[in-house]
Amino acid sequence: MDPLVSIIIPVYNGSNYMREALDSALAQTYSNIEILVVNDGSNDGGKTRDIALSYGDRIRYLEQEKNGGVSTVLNMGIRAMRGEYFSWLSHDDVYYPEKIQAEIDALRAAGNMDAVVYSGWDTLLMPERKVVPYEGLRRRYRDVYIHSGLCAEAFGFIGGGTLLIPRSWFDRYGLFDERLRGTQDDVKWFEMFHDKELVYVDEHLIQSRSHEMQVTYRYSGFQKECDELYLWMAKQVAEEDTQRAGLTLYQFLCGFLGAVGSFPTAREYVREKLQTMAPPKDAAERLQSFRSWLQSLGGTQHGIYLYCAGQRGEGCAAALRGRKISIAGIADSDSSKWGKEIAGMTCLSPQELPNDALLIVTKIEAEGLRRQLRRDGFRHVVTYEEMEERLLMVPVI
Repeated sequence: MDPLVSIIIPVYNGSNYMREALDSALAQTYSNIEILVVNDGSNDGGKTRDIALSYGDRIRYLEQEKNGGVSTVLNMGIRAMRGEYFSWLSHDDVYYPEKIQAEIDALRAAGNMDAVVYSGWDTLLMPERKVVPYEGLRRRYRDVYIHSGLCAEAFGFIGGGTLLIPRSWFDRYGLFDERLRGTQDDVKWFEMFHDKELVYVDEHLIQSRSHEMQVTYRYSGFQKECDELYLWMAKQVAEEDTQRAGLTLYQFLCGFLGAVGSFPTAREYVREKLQTMAPPKDAAERLQSFRSWLQSLGGTQHGIYLYCAGQRGEGCAAALRGRKISIAGIADSDSSKWGKEIAGMTCLSPQELPNDALLIVTKIEAEGLRRQLRRDGFRHVVTYEEMEERLLMVPVI
C-alpha cells in the first residue's frame, strides 16, 4: 500500500507565489497525498485566503488569526495532518512532479520505511527567475558523510523542503520550538538527526526560491539566532556522534569552522575548543598537502582572493585563516559592497582583481560564475565546493 503523505504549506502574505506551490503539490505523480495550507495570520486583505479557498476540496485550509511565525503554523499543520509522512512545502517554493514518489521509492529501496529521506534542490533566483542547477553531493563528499544526519545538518546539506519525515518522529522528538523565528527547523533537524543515518536521493526534487522577502532578509534577529544555533550545536556534538560518519570530533570541528565562519560567538568557541584538543600526528603533512593542492591550481604566487562577499565567503575566510592560509582580498560583483569591510578585508570590485591570482568562488551559483570569470580573463578559478571535503581533513592551527 502507498502510505498517505501530508504536504504542509505554511503561508504568510503569499499571494505572489502560493499558486505555483499549490499547483506543484497537486501535480505530484504520487497520488496518495493530502495538502494542508496553513495561513499564518496574513494581513493582505484576504488575498492569500482567497487563493487557497479557490482550490476547493482539493486542499485542506487552516488559519490562525494572528501572525505567530512559521513554527506555529507548521505545528498546527502537523497536529491536523492525517498522513504517515510529513513533507514541508514553503509557499514560495515548487516541488518537481516526482518529489514524493522518488522519496517513497528511496525508502523502499533502503528497506526502512521509518527512516528520514532528503534530496538535492535547485535554487530559483528572483527577480530574474534564474534557475541554478543542483550539484549532487556525491561529486564532493563520500557517502558516509551524506548519510550522516550530523554532517548533513551541520554542513548544510539539507534543504527543509526536500525532507520526507515519518509523522512518528514528531511524536518522538516533539514539534518545532515556537519561540524561534528563523532557526526552528535547524534546531529540530539537529535534535532528530544528529545520531541517525539518513536516506539520500541524489536528484533535484524541489525548486527553492531565493528572494528579498524571505525570513533571512526580513527578520532583523536572524544573524544572532543563527549564531546561537551554531554555538548550541557545537556544544552538543560528542565523539560518538562524529564516529558514525567516520570522523573524529577534531576533524568534524575543523570542517564545522567553515560553516560557522560568519557567526562570531560560534566561530570563537570552535576555535578555542580545537586549541584544547590534540591535532592528528600527521597534521603537518595534511596541511602541506592542502597547500600543495592550492598551488597546483595556479595563481597562488599572485595571491588568493575570495569572490562573493556573503555568508559563505566569510565562512571560507575563517576556514582558510584557521589553516594559516593567507588571503589577499575579497571581492563581489555587487557594487553596494565595494569599499566596505567584510571578513576583515575591504571588498573590491572585479576590475581590481589581478587576472593571474587564484580566485575561490563562494557563491551558491558557483559553477556558472566560474565559467563567466574565465571568460572575463581570470585564469585560475576554483569553487568552495571543491575544497569542502579536503578541509575536513586539514587540521586547524
